[in-house]
Amino acid sequence: YLVPVLIIILSIVDFAKVILNLDDDGKDFKQAWTKFVKRLIVGAIILILPALLSMFVSMSGISTQGSSFFCIFE
Repeated sequence: YLVPVLIIILSIVDFAKVILNLDDDGKDFKQAWTKFVKRLIVGAIILILPALLSMFVSMSGISTQGSSFFCIFE
């Protein structure tokens, strides 16, 4: 739950800075929007990565029924 919360809080701070700065050229807004999109992409990768790893491990036929994932080395 930490990743989405951090994305929301940091993006709100960035956009609030843009609104309070009131710069007319729109450059700050574009930078804030770019940061927001990058954070969304990284957040999605972080949230999807465990599922992808689990899928690859299950496809490889490695048993993970032991006490830890590293039981394959025993």
